[in-house]
Amino acid sequence: IYNSGLWRFLPFVLIYSIGFATVFPVIPTVITNGFASAAAGYPIDCQEFSPETAPKECRDAHAQAVTWGSWTSFVSGSILSFFLSPIIGYLSDQWGRKPFMLAGIVLTFLPMTVILANLWGWLTIYWYFPASAANGVISSITLVLTSVADLMRPSHRAVSVAFITAMFSIGLIVGPLLGGYLQALQSVYVCLGLTAVTWFYVLLLVPEPAPTAKSKQAAAAAAAQQGRQ
Repeated sequence: IYNSGLWRFLPFVLIYSIGFATVFPVIPTVITNGFASAAAGYPIDCQEFSPETAPKECRDAHAQAVTWGSWTSFVSGSILSFFLSPIIGYLSDQWGRKPFMLAGIVLTFLPMTVILANLWGWLTIYWYFPASAANGVISSITLVLTSVADLMRPSHRAVSVAFITAMFSIGLIVGPLLGGYLQALQSVYVCLGLTAVTWFYVLLLVPEPAPTAKSKQAAAAAAAQQGRQ
């Protein structure tokens, strides 16, 4: 893992998963309040009410959140992934995994930016769902797992995948624990900050794993060197 450079992916997976998992405890509340506020025409915090005293807007917001979330998961996980995953896989073979990892991290900013704008009162919560669907178009974690096949011999791939999934699982544990002690805005700021850190980490420290892309880069570097001579 060290000699291949795969170890460089482990901090990325850990920080990235902690970042987006930090908002897990607050997203349901933000979405529910967003639907309730949009229906009422003024800000509502549904957490202030008990189930017996909650206004109709809060009761309806729960059903709306489930409906919109289900459709978003269907569009992102079934339709967009079905059509775009083979294309992204082919292009990443040709152009490299790294550009698409960076693009996937950028897409992670979309739903969190919408949540931030909603908390500031700039956008309605409805924009969160197309942004979340777009976020699922490119999965940086999937590209990391693909990189295992690029960098590791078959006999070492199972162990390598285990390390990556372990980092991801630790992040999914640490992120919500951290987010549980933060307010909604603070959680979003932490998520955006850690996501930005991972983008620069991949840009500066993660090597390109795809063999085809590395061959093209080597050929381009050799041609440039010959040109200088």
